[in-house]
Amino acid sequence: MLPLDAVNASLKIQFTPPLFESDVSAGEELSFNIRLKNTDSARNELRAQVLSISMNDEGRMRFSDDPFRAHSCQSWIDLNPKQILLEPDEIKKVMVHIRVPQRIQGGYYAAILFTTVNGYSEQGKTRIGLSVSTGTMVILSARGSLKRDAGIMSFGIDSQAKFTLQFQNKSNVHIKPDVSIVIYDEQDRVIDRINFKEDNFLLPESRRTFYGQWDNAKKKKKHKSYTAECRVTIKGLGKRLIEKRTFHLK
Repeated sequence: MLPLDAVNASLKIQFTPPLFESDVSAGEELSFNIRLKNTDSARNELRAQVLSISMNDEGRMRFSDDPFRAHSCQSWIDLNPKQILLEPDEIKKVMVHIRVPQRIQGGYYAAILFTTVNGYSEQGKTRIGLSVSTGTMVILSARGSLKRDAGIMSFGIDSQAKFTLQFQNKSNVHIKPDVSIVIYDEQDRVIDRINFKEDNFLLPESRRTFYGQWDNAKKKKKHKSYTAECRVTIKGLGKRLIEKRTFHLK
């Protein structure tokens, strides 16, 4: 998935897995290891921490030390060790232990971030660099409690064929909507289709705004008016969400 890279070129640390995803039950305990390899020619010192995740309307991840955030599993996760010193080409493992509380429902999320520690001494010299973070995303889904619901808040398209879709995840778990725009001519014939190829991951109870444009010059301006049909398909929802708008090109 995801949103966090498996390899960060600036950090020069390879690590796996970039994503840990599991179905869990109340009171369960589980563990996994994150494998780190220093591909730099210099020593790297890292600090590991667990943070809560949120998203803005453009789908960008935000991280915060907020264990009480809705759908956060930050407080469930322990790391050992939290300070890692890696020599060139050295490999180390960080153990991740998860304790699931007794009352859970829906999906829970957190990020395990590894951040460079600035200003350490290397062979008698002080090496100063920018703090760089990368890490693993944790997704946990409570068995038997997932409820999916979603809706199109608004869909519009202007005279330059630029469209905006505002979408809301009303579920208690993340969803990955498959979004497309179908263009019809005046005779209701399909003449083109636009597929959103970006990562459409939405956290529970979050909103997302999608932007796009119909830019097929060969098929434009052959008719007086067009109809744009927005189609949203979500696995497990059991229905397709559809909105239509008629538009005219300048």
